[in-house]
Amino acid sequence: MMVPGGKQDLGDEASAIRGLARAGAPSHEVHLSLGRLCEKAGRLEPALAHFRKAWLQAPQDLAAAFELARALTRSGRKAEAGRSWQRFSRLALKALAGPPDPLLPTLLLDADSRAALSALARPGRTHVVASCRRLLVREPGAAGVRALLVECLISGRRFKEAGAALAEALDSGRGWEPVSSAASLVRLIEAGAFSARLERAVLRALAGTAGQGFPQVYSALVCSRRFRSAFLYGEAVLDAFGPGPIRLEAAWPWFRMGFTRGARAGICQAESEALSKAWEEGRLRPWFSHCRTLLINNTGRYDRERLVEARAECRRIMRMDLGRYWWLLPPLVMVKFMSGPEGLQEAVDLGRAALGRAPDEWGVRCRVAEALLCLGEEARGLAEFEEAVRLAPPVERGGALTWQGEALLWLGRYSEARSVLDAAVAAGSTVFVFGWRGGAALKLGDLKAALSDLDHALDLDRFDMEAYVWRGEALRLLGRHQESLRDLDHHIKAFGSLWSHLNRGLARCALADAAGMLADLKAACKRWPEETAYIRERAGLPRAGALSVEQSRRFMEQGLRFGMGVRREERHLNGLWMRPFGLGARPKPRPRRGAPRA
Repeated sequence: MMVPGGKQDLGDEASAIRGLARAGAPSHEVHLSLGRLCEKAGRLEPALAHFRKAWLQAPQDLAAAFELARALTRSGRKAEAGRSWQRFSRLALKALAGPPDPLLPTLLLDADSRAALSALARPGRTHVVASCRRLLVREPGAAGVRALLVECLISGRRFKEAGAALAEALDSGRGWEPVSSAASLVRLIEAGAFSARLERAVLRALAGTAGQGFPQVYSALVCSRRFRSAFLYGEAVLDAFGPGPIRLEAAWPWFRMGFTRGARAGICQAESEALSKAWEEGRLRPWFSHCRTLLINNTGRYDRERLVEARAECRRIMRMDLGRYWWLLPPLVMVKFMSGPEGLQEAVDLGRAALGRAPDEWGVRCRVAEALLCLGEEARGLAEFEEAVRLAPPVERGGALTWQGEALLWLGRYSEARSVLDAAVAAGSTVFVFGWRGGAALKLGDLKAALSDLDHALDLDRFDMEAYVWRGEALRLLGRHQESLRDLDHHIKAFGSLWSHLNRGLARCALADAAGMLADLKAACKRWPEETAYIRERAGLPRAGALSVEQSRRFMEQGLRFGMGVRREERHLNGLWMRPFGLGARPKPRPRRGAPRA
């Protein structure tokens, strides 16, 4: 946050600041004003320089300490920012204990300022809590003070008091702010302190703020197995605003559990059983069906029994009010992808049905584009990706570009993929983008850049399993075979794919471990019989019988070449690379139907 200034033109504001200086205003105040002006103009380094000068000239000034700490945080100077926030917290403690400071409640609207005070040792936190209670008697509508009270109580594990304070703020309609309240609410849910009173307050107040904080709160409730509370909250948001605020945020509410794909099946099985025990018909049935479908998707991908269950839930959802629950449709697309090539046209139809309700949903459009590419309709698929990028709002454009770049990588258009992924990074994207940009660099022969991106991808997200395959491949090509094996072993233990086995076999071969290479070949042929048969035929190798060591090496090298930029394990992507021969040929698009079929 920036302490508010006027809304006048920046040039006029600069003139006014110069007038203050000529009139003899304190030098640190002039530097604070100049720093805020630079910040408005997007000149962050000059702004930081002015804030630093202001603090050096007035080290006891609360605003100077705040602005310096905030600017250091924005510039990424974590260590120095941490020291500055400690100085700010000491000054804020004094301000809380002294006469009312009109600036302090405004500064406390900033989340970092509250975090600094909440991180104090127990005596300091106790003092902050007492001071906040005093201030709220005088000024009950001070949202920053109320948020600080709740956060300090949570930091001190005084969850019951924190829940009562948050419920009071929500009930009164004063002294609370939606985003910070949602963050505190998540922590209370995870601590098992979601009381009946707090639930009532949430349904009345938090759901009425255009769904702010919905994804985090909904996810926390689902992960805590408070299914009824989560679904009632979702219904309250729908009642107040329709499906707009929900969008696709409920697509995978278990994201906070942070499990690898290898562990996902077991966890999904447990969550599915818990959901079945809590099952309710009636008003909440759409939510139960939605979550059940998602869990089935991830419990038994390509498992026929599970697929039958998932398709049954699809049919139930398709009979629901799709005006209110249209956002249930996009996740069902994955059920169609699970079905293999024959489900791809149905995936397109479902996506089109969702886009008929919400044409600006770029994520749905990207899923349709992916299905079209796998059907062999490359021009239409790429056109849908272009439209998705155009429709994505500025804050989400990086995500749309990332998906588009991944698709170009699949298609073997590596230079285009790298360019689009560069644009995604420039737009602020961090999710998956570095792994795929690293893959594009690898395919272009730029192994140094590839390894740099892949290291960064796994620094950001150690559960990015595809990045382990790409990095294992990059390390193998660099001759760092033992390091390559560590990444590939990790991937195969967690989940495994055809691509990780092919890469590991080649790394073992390079280390003179012929038996290990043949073991990887055997595992690949057993788990992916159609894909490996296709590679044999296309590579000109014998269709049956054991392969020699040299033939096995050739099989693995050719398989990775045929796979182009595909390193994901989902079999619906086979249509992208199993092209020239009948075994894995892309299916012909079926005639369009009037309505999607489950």
